[in-house]
Amino acid sequence: MIAHPLPPTLSVEEYIELEENSTVKHEYLDGHVYAMVGGTLDHGLIAVNVLTILRPHVRGGPYRVYNSDVKVRIGHLRFVYPDVSVSCDPRDRADGRAQSIAHPRLVVEVLSPKTAGYDQGGKFDMYGALDSLQTYVLLEAERVAIEVRTRLAGGTWQAQHFGAGDLVAFPSIDFSGPVADFYEDIDL
Repeated sequence: MIAHPLPPTLSVEEYIELEENSTVKHEYLDGHVYAMVGGTLDHGLIAVNVLTILRPHVRGGPYRVYNSDVKVRIGHLRFVYPDVSVSCDPRDRADGRAQSIAHPRLVVEVLSPKTAGYDQGGKFDMYGALDSLQTYVLLEAERVAIEVRTRLAGGTWQAQHFGAGDLVAFPSIDFSGPVADFYEDIDL
């Protein structure tokens, strides 16, 4: 079997068509397409724990919690897949068949050794361009550690670090809970 490489760049429309017909998820950055790799069992379980914790917290209110199947659109030329995102913007609910949101309030990334640098740096910088984003959460998958970056009034970001035994807070959605809950059933 011969692999056919993707064109060097794709238009947004070509990318959207690719995603609709692909069994593999791709991020789209300025015309370039990058296939997403699968994660470890711990990575997946931590992401499920986040969803399980946040869904009851926001139930009945204006917030919606999305899993890693929902892309975040950053401007016109970037689509990325966070592990979990939360939006309360009605524009993100206008079409239930849509496959992306553009106004997340909170984004969660579970770090893996291969993607940690990207999630902590370049991907965070991209998300930071979204005025709606107020909280960026990074969960380590190989140790019990959570970093919460909160946007301050002047647009700067403040980082707080939480570990085993701590209560973690996500101020943008008025959430607080034990760090241990995010690592339930993980042997670290």
